[in-house]
Amino acid sequence: PSAIIFGMGTRKIPFANDEYYHIYNRGVDKRNIFKDINDLNRFFQSMKEFNRVEPIGSIYKQSFHQLRGETPKLKEYLNLRT
Repeated sequence: PSAIIFGMGTRKIPFANDEYYHIYNRGVDKRNIFKDINDLNRFFQSMKEFNRVEPIGSIYKQSFHQLRGETPKLKEYLNLRT
């Protein structure tokens, strides 16, 4: 299945299953996206907070957070696949 990131354009080449992708942050025209140290700290805080493998929401009556047990961090998940 292909992946589309809404609001960020459409990827013409679909993502492949069982492949690794380098994801990075930068602005349009390679502009710096961090205006000050607070922006940079917020980025790192968000990476730590949202670095998850499990879904973060549900359209069902029961939420995923009620059904799930302890889940691995993304780093641990990737190590399990190698």
